Amino acid sequence: MDGNGLGKFSLIVTDLDGCLLDSRGKMPGDFMRVVEACEKTGIVLCACSGRAVEGVVTPLGEAAPHMALITDNGARIWIGGELRFVRTIPRDLWMQVVMEGRRHPGLVVILTTRWGAFTDAAMPHDAETDRELVKFYPSWKILDAASFEGEVIKVSLMYMDDIEKNILPYFMPLEDKGLDVKCTAYTWMDIGQKGISKGTGIADMQHLLGVGKKETAVFGDYLNDIPMAAMARCSFAPANSHPEVKKVFTHLIADHDTWSVSRAILALAEGRMPEAASAAAFRQPRRPPDGFRGDPDRIRDGEEDEEGPERTYRDGGSVNECWPRGEW
Repeated sequence: MDGNGLGKFSLIVTDLDGCLLDSRGKMPGDFMRVVEACEKTGIVLCACSGRAVEGVVTPLGEAAPHMALITDNGARIWIGGELRFVRTIPRDLWMQVVMEGRRHPGLVVILTTRWGAFTDAAMPHDAETDRELVKFYPSWKILDAASFEGEVIKVSLMYMDDIEKNILPYFMPLEDKGLDVKCTAYTWMDIGQKGISKGTGIADMQHLLGVGKKETAVFGDYLNDIPMAAMARCSFAPANSHPEVKKVFTHLIADHDTWSVSRAILALAEGRMPEAASAAAFRQPRRPPDGFRGDPDRIRDGEEDEEGPERTYRDGGSVNECWPRGEW
């Protein structure tokens, strides 16, 4: 133990959206400083997301090769760019999701497979939904889901108006049939095989690395992050987190738009306890300190920069050809 009683961590796991990324999906500009601090002290830094691997690697950028990944809400684990674990959904189950999804106008169903992401051709989407879709799936193809015979790892649902209220109740009965149904954001739901979660993903990662719960810290903000807390000695929730997450996690930190998660990971790597969120931080996000500037391309005088990656993806692009080889 160090002087403050914090002890050493061997594995630090962080969610992306609403956590490591700011509200515009941007990474802190000097995040490599955090990565290098973890590497220096022998800490494995892991991104854990409901996104598929391409949607994780894209925002991480140059940090991705230095990190382990838990993708698809625990269904796939990547270490050193190599796929080490994968769990798929039986076809009869994911087809029930597709058929129910087709009953709801405006709902988009996305199938994550070993060969990329596909949207169901029976559910057309407009420019607004495409802009939301590309934030998490930088490339995808369109197919008739009923004719697809390949393996499906995860099914995601996107609905632009409070998916928890308007869509979730229709899919909850599928939990009695062997599926796990979770809201992951205001517009998103993820459905996977029962018993697979971010928590089991961390447990599998710990087993692969030979790391225990007492050596693990996690960061999360939404409902699908709750299972992470049971696998860690310390769990940190930003001020913007869902109220249920704040009830379960052991520590509260400032809003993610202050890049609080990056700063907290750096503190842990340096053997310090992260700064707790103040009451003011729960009411209004603070600007990050000058020493931690975040995204270097961000215009900092009240102006907005140009739109993100959606400006370069209009028709879904092409599937990442390296996926069938099990590497990113």
